[in-house]
Amino acid sequence: MVNLRRILSTVGVAAVLFGVCARVDAAPLLVFDFNDLNGTADFVAANLTSTTFADGGSLLNEGFASGAANARGWVPSGTAAAALTNLDYWTFTLSANAGYEFDVASFVLDEWRESRGPMEFQFWAGGAFIGSETSTSLVSMNHVIVEPIVGVTSLVVRIVAWDAADNGTSADWFVDNVTIDGTVRPATREDDVTVPEPASLMLFGMAFALAARRLRTRA
Repeated sequence: MVNLRRILSTVGVAAVLFGVCARVDAAPLLVFDFNDLNGTADFVAANLTSTTFADGGSLLNEGFASGAANARGWVPSGTAAAALTNLDYWTFTLSANAGYEFDVASFVLDEWRESRGPMEFQFWAGGAFIGSETSTSLVSMNHVIVEPIVGVTSLVVRIVAWDAADNGTSADWFVDNVTIDGTVRPATREDDVTVPEPASLMLFGMAFALAARRLRTRA
């Protein structure tokens, strides 16, 4: 009798390896490092374009002179939704050139706040909040939010923060090294989907049968 547990284990390992390969393919699509003291993207992958890194409209004292994006004016409410409605966020839009699309693997940033700055932040992308609400830090902290988004031609990104003590002195929040990782590829049309040839399907079936036979002989 074939050892089903071994077969499932083999399939599981294959799936994990496939996932690892997919992550290895990811590379920076966009980077804002603010070393040039402005909101222009410092790196954009080929066949993509980006708007500048800008405030949502309600922030105060926003700027890049410190080598990071910093501002105060964050809403002192306790929810991300309220901050989004109040336009308390940094935002930019990543777009693919004609004939291309991109997949997102993760969002990355470094952040730190002053003593009276916002206590929480969250990414918003493609029309919805992603990841989870994350506490800000008084020292520089790197955050990686893994959130696969597949097959988009344009993506609006907002970095929302809230729950600040006030908007006065020592209320700034700093954001740096904002990065989106993923892959760019030619756009796929529905009528371009490739159907495996019979010969390919036969080879796949033979390979699976051989693997099953080897497991059976070891059982």
